[in-house]
Amino acid sequence: MESSVWIDDNELQALGLTVMLDSSEPMLPSFRTNTMTVPGRHGAYDFGAYMDVRQFELNCAFKRQSYTDLKAQIRKFVKLFVDDYGRPKTVKLRFGDEPDKYYDVKVGGGVPVERLANLGFFTLPLIAHDPMAKFIVPSNDIVMGSDVPILSDVIWETGFSGRQLTAPITFNIVNNGTTVIPFSFKLEGTGTNVRISANGRTMTLGNMSGQTIEVIGEKYLILVNGINDLTRTGGHFIEILPGINNVSISGTNLNVTMSESLTYKYV
Repeated sequence: MESSVWIDDNELQALGLTVMLDSSEPMLPSFRTNTMTVPGRHGAYDFGAYMDVRQFELNCAFKRQSYTDLKAQIRKFVKLFVDDYGRPKTVKLRFGDEPDKYYDVKVGGGVPVERLANLGFFTLPLIAHDPMAKFIVPSNDIVMGSDVPILSDVIWETGFSGRQLTAPITFNIVNNGTTVIPFSFKLEGTGTNVRISANGRTMTLGNMSGQTIEVIGEKYLILVNGINDLTRTGGHFIEILPGINNVSISGTNLNVTMSESLTYKYV
């Protein structure tokens, strides 16, 4: 039997299901390779590859019960995966051997149930369109006393969010994940010719006079006082590499509060 499996905050075992050890949890998803062949030449030119979706198959069984009760349990279980309009919804898939990470998944197709000896056997196909696992809480919530599994391989108090900046400075931000993530942060206050730099990229924010500028790197959004305004910035969205990153803020007349909220990702 598989260790605990959660869909959102619902442990399948607590719902009366058994998840078999022969369930499929791939080490890596498949890859989409970009190649080009040229007539008269051997092989092909390799233009790199990207991860495809990650697919899971959970072999499960409902507990022994009457077929009437089994039918009712099936309907209740199905509701975990569809919204009020009957459309597949995104849910969080977590495994008990790594409870601090999750995948955003949707049900991947029909799920026939084999009824045998008052048991219900089925294979649940799930698709993670983003093939990366994510840490269960953002970086600004990783503090002593927070609800993070004690065995998590993260550095506590990594973000030091809410730093008050009154002069140009370089500081460290730790990416505890294993893959590059977009830099999402918020600036509140005043400054002239404000710029943020890290890992060879610079984003210019111009002049601030008491505004709140929020950069949501994952969605390539810039919110100024809550309103989307990409024209406010120049340069590039910043990426945060795995490990320690040096981030610099520059400008004059600085009096800003800077905070960040990073969601670590894992291959």
